[in-house]
Amino acid sequence: MSMNAHNSNNTLIRALVAGAFNPQLARIEFPDKKYAPSISGAVELDPEARTIKFFNQDNGRVFVHPSSTLFSAQSFVSGAMYLSYFNKMATSKIFIKDLTPFNVYTALLFSGPIVLDTLGRGLVIDGWLRIRGWARIGVLVSRLRIMLDEALARKIKDPALDLGGDEVVNVVRSLVERDGLDR
Repeated sequence: MSMNAHNSNNTLIRALVAGAFNPQLARIEFPDKKYAPSISGAVELDPEARTIKFFNQDNGRVFVHPSSTLFSAQSFVSGAMYLSYFNKMATSKIFIKDLTPFNVYTALLFSGPIVLDTLGRGLVIDGWLRIRGWARIGVLVSRLRIMLDEALARKIKDPALDLGGDEVVNVVRSLVERDGLDR
């Protein structure tokens, strides 16, 4: 299989960037949805960029730097709920820049340890990223991560090994591309 078989798969590339920049991650918090009346019914409005908030583990609230291409973004690709960032700077506020948005399954598969919230509110990744979902998903993804680590260890041992057809790698790629949905 060609090493460039997925070089145009932007969702997969964003996932790999997010995994590489872990723990430099920020959570995106969207405001409550607003709707506008139309002839065919209510239409959801995009939130204003200034109403979208960002939080990281170390600093709490952070802000997208004005020089960032995502500074005035009202929405993010593939329903992204998180950002990875390369630079963080403190001036009048704490700013992040060089941003890559990514989805929930990227966080589940390529971030820190997954812990079940004992109060039944979902999953906690890396001690601070909260995700609503069934505990079963956390257990299954944790097992999948172990299987992926084993496949990558085999690749490190034998660099000529082709993982392109590996079932575990294909499942991980599919989950990231589809954000866990079966489309």
